[in-house]
Amino acid sequence: TRAALKDNEAAISMPGVQRAAVKAGIERVGEEVYEHCTVVVKEFLEQFIKDAIVSAKFNRRYTIKEADVLDAAKRNPSL
Repeated sequence: TRAALKDNEAAISMPGVQRAAVKAGIERVGEEVYEHCTVVVKEFLEQFIKDAIVSAKFNRRYTIKEADVLDAAKRNPSL
């Protein structure tokens, strides 16, 4: 858990943001968007991982399984 929730500045790289933008139909991305996207993705992943951990602990397991990830996805309606 500590490794997954560790403070990481490069949660998503600039090319990663560009690839996601191109898939969404955006041609050019401003510099300030990179920082904002990194923060948003980091917060989303932290909450998603926490939900998966809660599901695994509820089932008295230390290993996160596919069912825990699916349960975490059901808890977050934005997916």
